[in-house]
Amino acid sequence: MNPKKILIPKNESDSLFNLFFRYFALFRLSDGKIIAVNKKTREWIYVRKKEVICSKLRQLYYSLETQTVSKNTVNTTYDMIKSISDNCNDSIDFINILGQTETQITFNISGTDSYVLIDKNSVKLEKKSKSKLIFNNISCHPIYPDINNVDNSKYFNYLQTLFNVDETQLILFGVYIVSLFIKNINHPLLLLSGDYGAAKTTTAKKIIKILKPDGNLTQMSKNIDDVAVLLSNEYLVGFDNVSKEVFTREMADLICSAVTGSTYQKRKLYTNDEISSLHIHNSIIVNGLDLHLPYNDLTDRSITINFKRIDDKNRLTEKQIWDEFYELLPKLQGCIFCVISKAMNTYNNTQLKVLPRLADFAQWGYAIAETIETGLGNEFLQQYFENIRASSMIAIDNDCLLSTLQDLMAEVDYWEGTATDLLTTLRNIYYTKNAVNILPKGFPLAANTLSRRLNSLTVELKTMGLSLAIGRDSNRYINITKIGGNTNE
Repeated sequence: MNPKKILIPKNESDSLFNLFFRYFALFRLSDGKIIAVNKKTREWIYVRKKEVICSKLRQLYYSLETQTVSKNTVNTTYDMIKSISDNCNDSIDFINILGQTETQITFNISGTDSYVLIDKNSVKLEKKSKSKLIFNNISCHPIYPDINNVDNSKYFNYLQTLFNVDETQLILFGVYIVSLFIKNINHPLLLLSGDYGAAKTTTAKKIIKILKPDGNLTQMSKNIDDVAVLLSNEYLVGFDNVSKEVFTREMADLICSAVTGSTYQKRKLYTNDEISSLHIHNSIIVNGLDLHLPYNDLTDRSITINFKRIDDKNRLTEKQIWDEFYELLPKLQGCIFCVISKAMNTYNNTQLKVLPRLADFAQWGYAIAETIETGLGNEFLQQYFENIRASSMIAIDNDCLLSTLQDLMAEVDYWEGTATDLLTTLRNIYYTKNAVNILPKGFPLAANTLSRRLNSLTVELKTMGLSLAIGRDSNRYINITKIGGNTNE
């Protein structure tokens, strides 16, 4: 967007406005943010970053007039630019870390004039200065991927050197890392769980730095709005040492929305009713001591990797850890890019019979695993579905109602009665098992509440191997049957 020039400037702010747009044009990014792009150098600035824009205005004025400009003039000019930007609809291809079209994936090599271009036929290094794309150039130590003479068969060897991951989860873990470079799909929440001293934090840091060398972990705020703002500004986010107390039901709902993509709305200021809409669609990593969370909708959208404490004799210093990481990183990235290029062909020919909730991830994961080694696709699916099932069962065990129902159905294949009968039976089982005479929070206290709750848990009941029928005749019965079990009829 190039606003019309103010033909007869009435003051210094008008003149400075004209000067700014002599060099810069405005563009709207896919997430709604507005940037000002230098027409010659391709330098860019977020318009909402007032301090940065004002600094640029002062530089431009000084370069023309060789004298400083007043603060009021600069602020007025910024307000004019910001007001104009609200009407900007010109779009531009902008690459922060990753860019993706139907046929190509672009990876920004931060701190350099190079980027990686991946398609189904090749992996190439290209020059940013010769591209029409706009890149987020972060100042950091540059890492050039080794894309020559790549041996895909060494990919898991690199992972085993760099990560403390058990063999039983290695394929799932490795496929997840490759999939992070495929931006336009829903990625599972990655939960890194385990003992003290199991390198969970280091693992999360390494994964982030594979994509973004200057990236790091952050703490998960208890404030939902704060977390939503963070998610709206980053593609890959890592939360360090998260506790169950912070991971509330509301936080789980936000993370579920971020995994599958959503718009989060919040008030701009507490002093008015203006609403700000934030687009969130993220890849998220969370590490903590015990991350078996009791939210079944979240377990369907997550992968849990369990870590064991590292033996003292196998520990390395921080310097040794990161020297080893950065030595292998170029080769690891080279493998990842080569695998993605070849997987683009495999993916187009992949049709899975059974798909989980995150279907695109499963289909891409199968293609990635098959590209690394023929036959690994089925092993990946086996590890992925087993991971979901195990997480779901843990969530069920952590749910006071479902775990008590599980205790009931461990003794019989079939149960039928009224909601009141079932509530009384479940209460007695809970009291006896836990040696208490009070029900925990979340346990239904009335028969109608129990019926509604059971109706909302059909997926979880199926995971437990149970079918549910709630009758509406004069008896208003509840029928619970083990799938494949015998009835009393």
